[in-house]
Amino acid sequence: MSVIRNTPIARKFAVAFGSICILCLGLGAYSLVSFRSIAKSNADVSESTFPSVIDLGRAQKALNEMRRYDLALLLCQTPQCTTTHLADRKKAIDEFQEDFKDYEPLIDSQEERQEYQTIMAKLAPYLDLSNRSVDLLAAGFRSAPCGGIGDESADVLREARVPGCCRSSHSSKERKHGCRCLRVR
Repeated sequence: MSVIRNTPIARKFAVAFGSICILCLGLGAYSLVSFRSIAKSNADVSESTFPSVIDLGRAQKALNEMRRYDLALLLCQTPQCTTTHLADRKKAIDEFQEDFKDYEPLIDSQEERQEYQTIMAKLAPYLDLSNRSVDLLAAGFRSAPCGGIGDESADVLREARVPGCCRSSHSSKERKHGCRCLRVR
């Protein structure tokens, strides 16, 4: 205790100021490291996560439009209505495929890639069924497509989900059992 009392006041101020400066430098280094990790997370969200959610939302919208036009085609009674809905359906299919092509480079995990391949494999039978129904409608069979498209498409689409929405914001239970945020309904 006598050493501290015998130390001149200038040295006491120098030690106190020096220790404050060292603490400030340590806090500054910690802040830089923290801001770097925040910037890295922010870059991941803005470069991959958010654009993929946007592309998946657009793909889901196009898929819903395609399904809506498929059902509208079954109800069309005039050639003009059929022609209009066929053009709209073709546009929706093109938009869906374009949005999924935009989404494909944004896939950043193996689990997401497997979900992407699964959804494409599960939607292929629906597209085949839909194309067969359109062909039957074009051939003039108005009642034949209605018999099977509802049952088969319901089975095909019951399990299908749009992949990629299982990001860090979802719980592990939701990731395990599939995404709930962008279901194909």
